[in-house]
Amino acid sequence: LAAGAAQRAAGVHGLSVRVLLHPTPAQLAAAPGSAIIIDERPGTASLTLARPSRGRVRLTVAGAGDGLLSAARLLSVPAIHAFTTPSASVPTALVAPVTHDPAPTSVAVRAGSVTGRGALSLSTQFTLPLDRQLVGDTTLQIVSGYDSPSGGRVSAHLQGGVLGATNVPANGPLRTALDAKLSSDPALTGDTLPGWWAHPGVNQLTLTASPKRTGARGTLQVLPNSRVVVATSPRPATLQLGLWPFPIYNDHAWSKATVLLAAQPDTRTLSALIGALANTERITGVTPDPQVALGSPNAHEAAGNLLIAGAAARSAAAGQLAGLQGLRATQPALPGTLEELRLPSGAVALLADGAQALTALGPAYTLGSVSGRAALVDGFGHAHTLAAGEPIRTFAAPRLPWLAPAAFLALLVLGWVAVRTVRAQRRVASMPAFEVSHRGGAT
Repeated sequence: LAAGAAQRAAGVHGLSVRVLLHPTPAQLAAAPGSAIIIDERPGTASLTLARPSRGRVRLTVAGAGDGLLSAARLLSVPAIHAFTTPSASVPTALVAPVTHDPAPTSVAVRAGSVTGRGALSLSTQFTLPLDRQLVGDTTLQIVSGYDSPSGGRVSAHLQGGVLGATNVPANGPLRTALDAKLSSDPALTGDTLPGWWAHPGVNQLTLTASPKRTGARGTLQVLPNSRVVVATSPRPATLQLGLWPFPIYNDHAWSKATVLLAAQPDTRTLSALIGALANTERITGVTPDPQVALGSPNAHEAAGNLLIAGAAARSAAAGQLAGLQGLRATQPALPGTLEELRLPSGAVALLADGAQALTALGPAYTLGSVSGRAALVDGFGHAHTLAAGEPIRTFAAPRLPWLAPAAFLALLVLGWVAVRTVRAQRRVASMPAFEVSHRGGAT
């Protein structure tokens, strides 16, 4: 929790963590950089800041049980700004754990600007949540600005696919808005683009501007109110390391997840584990807050999602861990192995064999840098896929998947009937008139 809060506050790409257990004052003084000290002791929970030397800070999170956790959770919520002294007591129930993943209604497109002569290119991005799928059409609202004395043409591309283009007159700065719809069934609608151009995680959006006069100077901008309007539903549990931290993290946030370690975990595994969990904050936006079990899980923990690390992962892979005897790994027991398995309860377990396996999920991790349901992480932190994972679907499957094709076919049939009816009416109308005569009283 404290490391995740530090990740959020620093706003850096990754956080490298080193763990010391019960350090002596000399060991703590010799530790490089700043430190977060977790002091588990009876009494009221508290937070204390100290500066032992220039450029170094020590934050002590003290307390016991729920009070200690509440103090750690306080570090990542806006309420922390109400504390203006170096030390403060923290009420036990001040901050509750996050128990659900917030469903977004829109995702921001990162603003940007580029100035130069001739053709300009501006790359930006937006991030779709990993633990959710899109429902229905998704609208990209791209607001751009282009200023060139000669005017020109601005076009937008998503992952290489053309979203649209617009001509810009030579009358000074012009703000333009481009709305593009992505659909899982673009063939059935005439105004949408293929939904597979977008995917969970980071999506690259590129704007290009070409001036009418060769070499003319101009400025191209993506303005801050650009966004992607989305409707989402929870993603079903998927065995795919490329979606980390999903499905361990899901629509219940971390509240249904447990980290399982040996009764006496080593500091290398703890360092890599805390670093990997802290780095999930920049992906989910939620500070990591799983349950923790040492030794073996209880029935409640074994029924939820599990992150099993270190020696506990090796025991679980061999079916030797109490409460998880039915778990069987499909890969050889090699240091550096990451593997996701489905539990009988429908939950998912991630086995991480040692600190080496967890380095691939640490500061160097980017979405998709690890893929498959099993991977081997080498000594340099590079992941090599051992077993293919389940497919990553951007859009949720419709509740009645046959409905859209059936409706399309029905429209074709109705159109064919209508055309045939009109043609028959025209033939009848074009037939020459004929007379009816009456002979002998008979018609």
